[in-house]
Amino acid sequence: MTVYRVPCLLMLWLCLPTPVAAERLSHSMAQCSALYYASSTWSDDLGTKAKLEEQSELWFNAALDFAARDTLSLPFETLTNIANEAEGNWLSRGPSAVFAGDYRDWAGHCAALADIEGLEISPL
Repeated sequence: MTVYRVPCLLMLWLCLPTPVAAERLSHSMAQCSALYYASSTWSDDLGTKAKLEEQSELWFNAALDFAARDTLSLPFETLTNIANEAEGNWLSRGPSAVFAGDYRDWAGHCAALADIEGLEISPL
């Protein structure tokens, strides 16, 4: 990890709600993947839907890469379970979830995490 990332990651960690702050970053990335996928299902525009699905996949691959660096055991299975659970939670709330505070919080968290990690993923 480069030196300039440490203060950024520390700031991100300090600003997160307690449940998120306690998670591994790979877990947060898997949840971002789920958020992007759920958002894709709520879009009527095929171009937007495809872009969100692609970015969901980028999030999941980034989670796998980060988990490998973090020596997470069974990363694919663990992250798939996390993403599936989060996806189910978002999908059960329907499209109106985009107006909820926790959706905005997660969207902001994902944008900050993408920026810190240098991921080319558009914010929601």
